[in-house]
Amino acid sequence: MGLSGYLQDPAFLKPALDGGPARLRETVLARGTAWYREHPDEAAVIRGNLDRFGIDYDEDIVGRIIEGILLHYHEKLLPLCLGPSDYRAFLDDRVDGGEALRLAVDVRSRGAALLCAASHFGGVELIAPYLASRGIAVTGALRFATESFSAAARHHAARLQAEGGFAKVDFVEIGKPGVPAALAMAAVLRRGETLLSVFDEQTGYSKPCLLFGRKVSGGAGLDRILRLSNAPAVLCAAFMVRTGEDQWRLRLQQVAGDSGEYIQELYNIASKVYEEHVDQWYFLHEEIPFID
Repeated sequence: MGLSGYLQDPAFLKPALDGGPARLRETVLARGTAWYREHPDEAAVIRGNLDRFGIDYDEDIVGRIIEGILLHYHEKLLPLCLGPSDYRAFLDDRVDGGEALRLAVDVRSRGAALLCAASHFGGVELIAPYLASRGIAVTGALRFATESFSAAARHHAARLQAEGGFAKVDFVEIGKPGVPAALAMAAVLRRGETLLSVFDEQTGYSKPCLLFGRKVSGGAGLDRILRLSNAPAVLCAAFMVRTGEDQWRLRLQQVAGDSGEYIQELYNIASKVYEEHVDQWYFLHEEIPFID
């Protein structure tokens, strides 16, 4: 059984969810740590990626990266152990929007679209609900493993809006039959709305980029989405940085330059964030799309 299925085994997950955020966090970390002990080859993937990027590390750093991977699941499951109003209060208390929120509000107040380009880093699962809790409607471009996950996510988003005072959270389902994802994403921007999508996955529209001196395939075609939209839009690199136990800070940095440099600039920004918080870069447990 893979890590995701292991952590979401109903026999263990239901008592954790019923126990609230602290119990959920404790259970995810304990079970996930046990899973990694039983699968040492998974930690070897992390070490291999760090080696290929030329990043110095020790076993303490590897352990903290594993913890960050597990906390990602904790953050993904948080809404399931809190009702809509409690989740809203949790985000109010635990997330520092600061300058990032002011930037997002300014962009939206000018009627421009906002494209938040995120990576597999930190508390990325909290970006959309946090912006929605601040009154900014968000459409997330993502893949759902099954139709039941898709239905559950849409039901939960509707409940947050109806009962928790969140703005609308919608989805563009990448890879779903009959859904022209690129056109749907461009349409979000054309309507002057906010789109959240990852830029560090490899797609048919990815291009070579440099990250820590290594060439990787990235961008996920977001530059193409901007061209397709043909609308005033602000592109920002988006990171939800963990600052403590169940504490986060949203970082948005506007990407400058022409469309030909957008994707590389995203990686330039990301590299600085990864250097500061390499333990939160949980994509290191995946097969990085190196170009050799």
